[in-house]
Amino acid sequence: MSARALRRHAALLTALSTEGRRVRLLAETTALRVFHTARAQENRARAHGPRTPSIRFVGWGSPMKCYFITVLVVLSAAFQGCGPVAPDIVLVVMDTVRPDHLSCYGYERDTSPNLSALAESSAVWTNAYSTSCWTAPAHASMFTGLYPVAHRCTQENPDLQPALVSLAEILSDHGYVTIGITENGVLHRESNFSQGFDEYYETWVENTVGSDEETTLGLFSEALGRRVGKQPMFIFINLIAAHVPYEPPQRFLTRLDSGSRQPRCSGEVWKDLLLGRVSLSHEEVACIEAHYDAEIMFVDHVVGRMVGELKSRGRWENTVFVATSDHGENLGD
Repeated sequence: MSARALRRHAALLTALSTEGRRVRLLAETTALRVFHTARAQENRARAHGPRTPSIRFVGWGSPMKCYFITVLVVLSAAFQGCGPVAPDIVLVVMDTVRPDHLSCYGYERDTSPNLSALAESSAVWTNAYSTSCWTAPAHASMFTGLYPVAHRCTQENPDLQPALVSLAEILSDHGYVTIGITENGVLHRESNFSQGFDEYYETWVENTVGSDEETTLGLFSEALGRRVGKQPMFIFINLIAAHVPYEPPQRFLTRLDSGSRQPRCSGEVWKDLLLGRVSLSHEEVACIEAHYDAEIMFVDHVVGRMVGELKSRGRWENTVFVATSDHGENLGD
């Protein structure tokens, strides 16, 4: 595990594009959501019994417009025109990426050229909201379609409850090979976020090359290479680079900042600022934002390499590709 990863907290644009046989999804703070009826979830939670092989999907319809896309919509769109082969599904969660710092949302800095290129052939949603401001409950909602009050993955108990039905389990029931790759230590096996995945990789364990980027992309490439016949794959990836501490690769930082200063951006910096324990000058805040933006540029670069890998393997035309964030970031505002 690299020193950069060790220092990280273990802590869309949503787009649907149909172009010929292609379906693409990008999301600001939420993406692929499975919505079971509340009764079905409650019954299983009480009985701890086996899952029914059938799937029912319902939308929340809440005034908050929270988690607005159901798997029914996604998969029905994906299967149209895709022929007899079910599409692969790739869900990329860009941890801690806020939409107003993405150039595909009109941000003045060109932080997300790869996402912007994808957005050009996509329909764009701007009202997408996360259920939480931090990783565990937000991912639990993504994986179950439930609010934190229902799935109960909270600060007091940051685990995915085994009685719940996960997205990976549902797709596995429908013939998918399910693979998870996480860079965020909050989403570890001990907290049960691996539930339903045939394979689940924690990059801080798998890293033997000293590079977070190459470890994650290597695992992604290997997963694609292991496909057997026409069996579809669901691959979930969490990318944590945009999380504090902001230590972007120098090649991205030099595009935005001299790199001569290391910002004060520990996990407590904004809380301490709001409580009056520290003060930051406008220059220091600008430095922090430059480092954060450079991290987003790096994440966008990794997403671009994933898209390139899918294209080079001839898999892009039959893939539902989802890019989302679990929550945003407090930059002093």
